Amino acid sequence: MIRSALIALGLSAGAAGAQGMVPTAPVVDSCGGNRLVLAASSNANVGELEHAAEVISARIGGLYGGVFDFTDVVDDKITVSIPSGMPLDRGALEPLLEQVEFGFLSVLELSVLESVSHSEIIVAPEGHSVLRQKGSPSLVYVVKDDPVLDGTAIVAAEPSFDQNGAPAVIFRFSDASSQTFGEYTAEHIGEPFAIVLRGEVISAPTIQSAIWGGSGIINGLFTVEEAEQLATLMQAGVLPFGLDILSEDSVDGSDPSADFCP
Repeated sequence: MIRSALIALGLSAGAAGAQGMVPTAPVVDSCGGNRLVLAASSNANVGELEHAAEVISARIGGLYGGVFDFTDVVDDKITVSIPSGMPLDRGALEPLLEQVEFGFLSVLELSVLESVSHSEIIVAPEGHSVLRQKGSPSLVYVVKDDPVLDGTAIVAAEPSFDQNGAPAVIFRFSDASSQTFGEYTAEHIGEPFAIVLRGEVISAPTIQSAIWGGSGIINGLFTVEEAEQLATLMQAGVLPFGLDILSEDSVDGSDPSADFCP
């Protein structure tokens, strides 16, 4: 952030010069973009805001296949500076601000309803919830609320295709989470586990053997766009809360606070 602001002023930090500053090339006319101010949807401390800023940076970078580091925490808000060369409309940005519920959950019971009418009620025991299968609402799972692993376990993810050519997401666990998942699957061979996204079961494979590889694939009736979005959200980590856009302003290179210049 500081380095970018110095460049916007036509200065850079360096060994030369009495003040440790040396002139750089003039700011070009095209240097500029939009600055957004984001607020947490619930009370947050500085550490949580800084973590959220890192997640947003990674999510935006994921859209462009690169690194994005134009975020900062100022006065309990997150500022995001979008350079003019990186067009990003609200339709693409707003899904990235979502606190996504994602996890691997133990399945207590699977039921197949005769219909999806509200008259068919399944009561879950304490500590469990009833969730439907995405795309097949007559399939109902009773799952344990406390996940085996949640979205924080993922360290890498990318869109792909499964063996049938359907859109999917391949992912990799952290080392610690890989160990946890290996131990869990070793103890629950022959049982299903649910992969849950936004309150729906998107996949519920049966554990055939212990899974120690630390990676896997998720498929669940995705479109290509949905697989790409899920991979972006998983790759970047989990937001501790949702974020709302408070303001959006255009900033050009003449603004000393602009941090859009390379």
